[in-house]
Amino acid sequence: MEHTNKKQIIYLLKHINKNLKMIPTAEDLLNKYRFKAGQHIGNSDYDLMAQYAIEFAKLHVQEALKAAHRNMQLPDEDLEFTLDSYSLENIK
Repeated sequence: MEHTNKKQIIYLLKHINKNLKMIPTAEDLLNKYRFKAGQHIGNSDYDLMAQYAIEFAKLHVQEALKAAHRNMQLPDEDLEFTLDSYSLENIK
């Protein structure tokens, strides 16, 4: 990987991690909008919706990292490094 590309990745990771605390969790969002439509969401529905929201977010993060990797024209052999740059465990 070229030195410039490493610097770009490090910059992006610092920016992501800096803003990570501002990202609401799936549970936060569901709690915020749980009664917005005037309908109660049952606990089992709530848990299922949270689980789907988390999986949805994980898929999008993976695809965004892949797209960023391709757009930065990084070598294919470094894709795992890029994918590992943001832990999916951060998505809650």
